Order: sequence, then structure tokens, then C-alpha cells
Amino acid sequence: MAVKAILFDLYNTLVRNEARQWVQTFEEICRLQGIPLDPAQMWARWQAVEVEERRRRVNLAQPDASPPYKTYRVTWTLCFERVFAEVGVQGNPAEAADLCIRAMGCREAFPEAMPLLQSLRGRVRLGILSNADVDFFYPLLARQVFPVDIALCSEEARAYKPHPRPFQVALAWLGLTPREVLFVGDSLEEDIQGAKRVGLRTLWLNWAKAEVPQGLLPPDAQAYSLADVAAYCALEVLCRL
Repeated sequence: MAVKAILFDLYNTLVRNEARQWVQTFEEICRLQGIPLDPAQMWARWQAVEVEERRRRVNLAQPDASPPYKTYRVTWTLCFERVFAEVGVQGNPAEAADLCIRAMGCREAFPEAMPLLQSLRGRVRLGILSNADVDFFYPLLARQVFPVDIALCSEEARAYKPHPRPFQVALAWLGLTPREVLFVGDSLEEDIQGAKRVGLRTLWLNWAKAEVPQGLLPPDAQAYSLADVAAYCALEVLCRL
């Protein structure tokens, strides 16, 4: 069946979301709130707490039994509350979370991202599907005007990838079947597992050239750079015309 649309993850796929950027945000948090901690160490502790929250938010065995949807703003505020309490500092969790949200709305695109999308524009429908809040998803898309047909974030779908709902909503917006859509993402757990379970074709942007752990569904193909993604997508489109 022909590929009629390609959906892309956003963060760490089309735009940068690197440790150095997070540390810069935590430097600002520490400076503005007078927190006497090393920003990199505080970010590492906060990240560990945030990862715990991510693991609890989707029940893959029974998606309908997943916890109620909770925005990043709410989750990140709770993470800051926990970290501040653990390290014994007086900080403002809500303001810290707000700084993170504003930073996420200002991320820069990878240099290869726009040429990749422009090379596919008009040959296949394009979309973005991101685990993101409206508060930073749309400010980022206003800054980085990607040539896509649809853009959908987890807050609009009221579920996070790998929950099937975001993928199902995107398919409904496109009016296509799963096998007509290729999903490209950097997260094996959130992007590839979620897309595979719904039946989409998958391309894993495997920046680190990691192995697929036992027990996880393998992607249909792998890429190790955005240049690889461009080559694969062009071949998929050309071969299926």
C-alpha cells in the first residue's frame, strides 16, 4: 500500500532538545530564585523524577486504564516540588515549570529539518505529532514554520504517545489508514512502540545507534541522521507512486 502521509515527532526529531539546553534553563531557575545548587546536578535529579512520571502516565497493556491526562505544566510543577523538598531549598515550583515551558517553545530546528520537509512537500502529506502542551507546542510552531498539513500535540489528544489515541486522532485528521502513514521519531518507547501498535509504518531516528531491547517491537527501518531520514522517505515515496 502506498505511503500517502509522513508524520514526524517534533522534539529531538525536527528540533533540538538537548541536555545543554535544559542545563541553561536550570541555570536561569537557580539565578532567578537564588537557589544555591549546581544547575546541572539539579537538572539531573529533576530529570530522574520526571522520567518516573513519564513511565506511569500510559498503561500500554490497557490504554483505557491509563491515569487521567495531566499536562506537562502540572507534572513539571510537581517534579519541582519534590526536588526542592528533597534537597531542602525554598523555590517556586510553578515559576520554575513556567521557565521550562517557555524554553521549550523557543527550541531551534535542526539545520536539516526544513530542507527535509520541503523536499517531501507536495509529494506526500506531512504532519507533526508531539508529546507536548499547547503552551509550548504552538509558540514553537509559530517560530519554526514547518511546511506541514497537520500538527497535533498530546494535550489536544488528551493522551501521550505511546498511548494509541494521539496516533488515532492524527489518522482521523488525515483521513487515512495506518498502513498509508509512515511515522518518524527518535523515541523507541514513545514513538515507535505507539505507532507500531496502531499499525503505522515506522522509521526510528536512532541518533545513538542503540540496539532494540528484547521485548520491544522493532521499527520497520532505522535512520542515524536526518540525511538518512530524507533518503529513506524519498525512496518510500518514489517507490510507491
